[in-house]
Amino acid sequence: ATPPPSAPSAAAVYPATLAEGATFGQPGYPAFLAAVSGMSAHEPWGRWSEGDKATFRFKERLPKKFTLVLTAQAFGPNVGVPIKVKAGTREQTLTLTQEPQPYKLTFTRVTKADRLEFQIPQPTSPQELKVNEDTRKLGIGFIKLQIVP
Repeated sequence: ATPPPSAPSAAAVYPATLAEGATFGQPGYPAFLAAVSGMSAHEPWGRWSEGDKATFRFKERLPKKFTLVLTAQAFGPNVGVPIKVKAGTREQTLTLTQEPQPYKLTFTRVTKADRLEFQIPQPTSPQELKVNEDTRKLGIGFIKLQIVP
């Protein structure tokens, strides 16, 4: 049964496990996230990163070893360009296409990390690319993010 729609609120929090993940098309964020920065408002499909960094801070430390399963797409000049993803001191690289698809990154020996950070190589607004009047500096279109131990 789907819950009745409610007015979107910045504080909208929904229950989910790390493995169920964050679904970015929803108004709020899952309860396991303590703070999020560098993300724009939700749209029916997901959310865009805004600016040169998207950070997800978790309420609890990330597992020492996990697989990040990310369903995402890149915007404009970020397509096909390596994007750094950091979990504490561990760093991986992700290369996204223009079409949304799932990606997997395995992190090992993660110590005392409570955040994931995505470094956007070339945040660009649709206005700069003459797509539309949107002035937000977009990079990654986040659709779903899961942490699988």
